[in-house]
Amino acid sequence: MARTILKGTTTRSAEEISTLIEESGGGISAESGGSSWSVTVDLLKPDLAMGMEVMSDVLRHPAYPVAEVKREKGIQLAALKAEADRLTNVAFREMREALFGFGAPAPEPFP
Repeated sequence: MARTILKGTTTRSAEEISTLIEESGGGISAESGGSSWSVTVDLLKPDLAMGMEVMSDVLRHPAYPVAEVKREKGIQLAALKAEADRLTNVAFREMREALFGFGAPAPEPFP
């Protein structure tokens, strides 16, 4: 769902955000993981102020357009289903349940 943050702000459309960054030869992306998310802007030093202003706008004033959120939700649900059906994931779940019982919590990540 992190990608929806780049779909526009209250002051800029998604196209304006990408045009500003890409015309400067840079890139902007948003990623999320199990317990974290990030927004990254890659630019050359002369464009740093503009990049920080755009990133600030993205972080402070996201619009989260309803259509884009619904679309991303569908993509994420399909990815979860595909992952749940992947043979190696099914085998790992079965092994964990056989060893530790049904509903055993996932191990804690290393610090």
